Amino acid sequence: MSDDTYDLDLGKVRRALDGLGGVEDQVMALKGDYLADYERYKGWNGDKDASDDYYTKTQPDDEKTVRTLTGAIESLGLAVTALRSGLLESLNSVKAVHADVTELIEQQGRIADFDSGDDNQSGGKH
Repeated sequence: MSDDTYDLDLGKVRRALDGLGGVEDQVMALKGDYLADYERYKGWNGDKDASDDYYTKTQPDDEKTVRTLTGAIESLGLAVTALRSGLLESLNSVKAVHADVTELIEQQGRIADFDSGDDNQSGGKH
């Protein structure tokens, strides 16, 4: 059952943001690594200038595989970036609410102090 409270460990959120930043970097490196590896095997199925049946049959799938894998890597990168952005936005929202609430509490404290000063001057009677 909920106790109607909202708790957020800012340290955990910051660590998650840092971790996602590392994942973003790894995803970007992954695409580069894949394309570099692909260059080593490019042309495995023949030469387009001296094409044969094997090249003609396999080349469309080879091209599709490269497009699909690079697209998947890019999509993963976009997803991680979006997740990190959303988490950062949530963290900033929580910080803003905290700052607003802190200011309101301080204002109420000043009002209470002012009101209590008036009561003491008038003998403290209510």
